[in-house]
Amino acid sequence: MEVIAYRDIHIGEEITISYSYLGMPSAARRKFLHDNWGFEFSCPLCRDSEVIVANSDNRRERILELRRQLARTSHSTESARRVEILQEIITLLDVEGLSPLKANCFQLLAETYLDINDI
Repeated sequence: MEVIAYRDIHIGEEITISYSYLGMPSAARRKFLHDNWGFEFSCPLCRDSEVIVANSDNRRERILELRRQLARTSHSTESARRVEILQEIITLLDVEGLSPLKANCFQLLAETYLDINDI
């Protein structure tokens, strides 16, 4: 088996797995983990200040809203809007440190450009 990290791992840093969708806001994440796995969650982000958690939640809610907007756009007639949405999602994912979720965005960008014959 081979495991590849999406980011550098510091010496002594705990390596964990996600039991939920990686981009969930904190309250939804806590509820999901409690209801489905029966434990209370306390990652470093959730233990941070209320302001930092609220800002993160706002970015994650924005990502969810952008994904809904993306689903409503047409591949062929709204390519410029799709690119704009995907670029904003990628920027927010970078800020949130959610690099694993960018792969799908890159695929959708490639498909969008292919739809308009922009190799």
